[in-house]
Amino acid sequence: MMMTFIKKNAEYLLLFLFVAIGIGTVSSYGFAWDEHAQRVIGQVCYKYVFEHNNEYRSFSDRDHGPFFELILIIIEKVANITTTKSIYTMRHLVNHLFFLISALYFFKLIVLIYNNKLLATIGFLLLVVNPLIYSHSFFNSKDLPFLSMFIICFYLFAKAFKHKGYLYFVLLGLFSGLLISIRIMGIIIVPLVLFFLLIELINNRK
Repeated sequence: MMMTFIKKNAEYLLLFLFVAIGIGTVSSYGFAWDEHAQRVIGQVCYKYVFEHNNEYRSFSDRDHGPFFELILIIIEKVANITTTKSIYTMRHLVNHLFFLISALYFFKLIVLIYNNKLLATIGFLLLVVNPLIYSHSFFNSKDLPFLSMFIICFYLFAKAFKHKGYLYFVLLGLFSGLLISIRIMGIIIVPLVLFFLLIELINNRK
């Protein structure tokens, strides 16, 4: 009975385990040299969106993707977090939780492709316990959210082309837009999707 439960819910048990570990160790990681600059991007974007302040139009770092930084500032404002330590602890925790959610979708992606939960468990662990990726998942609010969103987009990509449902293609389009708004490099997913759509069109004509 217990083994059946573990096999059936392996991905969620892994997620719960690493969320607990992350919450317990979030204060053990330092700060990145550009964390303050990243937060400023979110602050300027927040003022532009919610306070009609046009500083963002002439902001020197406006070419950096603002989406994830904006989300972090919104959480900061809504939760009324004011002390420096609390602000950066919150940022690290949200960053890490988003990474763990993407690891869950990496698990689902492997199951979708290979239908093998053991292989998916190994893939999940190889992603999460990588020392460099794991540490950056706390304090790197630029590259790790980009990696995390890319994983989610690849899951939606595989799901959309396997089931050919309109909803998955709409979600793929939405999350691809969010991916690009984190880092402009995310644009590479667009020709990839269009290429496979072309292959589908050719196959359907045949």
